Amino acid sequence: MKTRVFAAAAVALCIMSGWAAGEDAFTELAQSARLALDTGRLAEAEALFRQAEVADKGRLGEIAQDMAWTHIILGAEAVSAKQMAEADAHFAKADCLCGGYRKYLADRWEYARVCLTNESIGAAWTDPHNADMRALVGRVTWLLELNDKNPQAHYMMGQVHELMQQEAKAAAEYKKALEAAHKGAGGKIAVLRKEAQKAAGETIYHWSGLGTNPVWLKSDPGPFQKYSCGKFLVYHHSVPLAKRVVRLLKHNLDLGILDGVITAEDPMPEVLTVYLYANPAEMKGNLEGKFAAAETGRREDGEIVLDTIRVCQTYMNLTQDLLPHELTHVRLAHMKLGKQRPPMWVDEGIAASSESEDSRRRRAKKVLETRKSDSKIAMGRLFTGKRMPLDEESTSFVYAESLAVVQGLVEKYGREKFVLLIWTLKTEEPEKAFADVYGATYEDIEKVMYEWAEKTAAGK
Repeated sequence: MKTRVFAAAAVALCIMSGWAAGEDAFTELAQSARLALDTGRLAEAEALFRQAEVADKGRLGEIAQDMAWTHIILGAEAVSAKQMAEADAHFAKADCLCGGYRKYLADRWEYARVCLTNESIGAAWTDPHNADMRALVGRVTWLLELNDKNPQAHYMMGQVHELMQQEAKAAAEYKKALEAAHKGAGGKIAVLRKEAQKAAGETIYHWSGLGTNPVWLKSDPGPFQKYSCGKFLVYHHSVPLAKRVVRLLKHNLDLGILDGVITAEDPMPEVLTVYLYANPAEMKGNLEGKFAAAETGRREDGEIVLDTIRVCQTYMNLTQDLLPHELTHVRLAHMKLGKQRPPMWVDEGIAASSESEDSRRRRAKKVLETRKSDSKIAMGRLFTGKRMPLDEESTSFVYAESLAVVQGLVEKYGREKFVLLIWTLKTEEPEKAFADVYGATYEDIEKVMYEWAEKTAAGK
């Protein structure tokens, strides 16, 4: 709720500052809304998109896809929170804005409407005289049009017909429910209903992740184009996406990292070059086996002379996780920590801390998985490792444990001690550095790691 109020207040302030209703207001609002979407501030994005629509309804088509994607994500989150009415409203808005996106939301929308319709049918059985049967028929018809192989939808339509005292139609729908579930039955209506109910109860709904915002899947054919803005130089295949990347990077540079271990006042390169590859195939030719990379080139005196980020624009969590992560590597390289880079676990842990809350929670859960398996990266091996493991699963544990140790130490002991640890690690072995700075053993550090993971996985 606070983000919605803030967004509305920001709009009012901008208009009061001299925006004319129309093109300027729309453009600024649309850019702010897209930045909010790209950084995961969904409630704020929704409010800003609404304000942009009000500013110039004739240009709704320019923001319809991003606006629809915002509602799809909010709808998916509502389904996860079992708030089905809210999910239904978001999916309906997304479908109205961009009908071509139905394939991204259909499974979750079907489930949300099944839940809502089941509640309404239950209420109708309790009080049939006050039930809106026409509305019920409409809801179940919609479900059947979406997926006529769903036993639950046929079972619900059978109940609606039975409530309307249309026994023959009810029996036909119950039989369709059983056919959809590859089962058969005969007999009286009560028997059919019971068997259809059983079949409907066995219906399983499943869906995968939402994937990438379709806007990021579009690219111009041909070689790289070049877009320059301030200290950012972006090689790209789409001007609109290049501009979004620059706005995102500028936004992230204004944010502190890890409770001020990195601040907005810390030095940054004079020029940061970004390669935005159009697809995995193009990226594979440049970065074999990697999702992304941040590169810094140094002279012998330690002076950084090259800063480059390489990412694929179709990566699912590009704007919320990947770009902030790689930018943090660059920012950390420019901190006044001497010529020698911090150990790998420090570098990756700090970079992972700049990712979205959802990503940090997923990594916390990954850490907790290690308690039940032999997949844990032992503390000594984690703290002395210089290269990532070759297999993807072990690599995911390195990222997760590095984040959990870094976040756990900063939250428990504070920023100053952690910065001191980074300096101490330049001259001492990890085990001694932990003892000198924290008076802690590897066992103590592992405990800190699990404490942070438990708290974060639980959403605290």
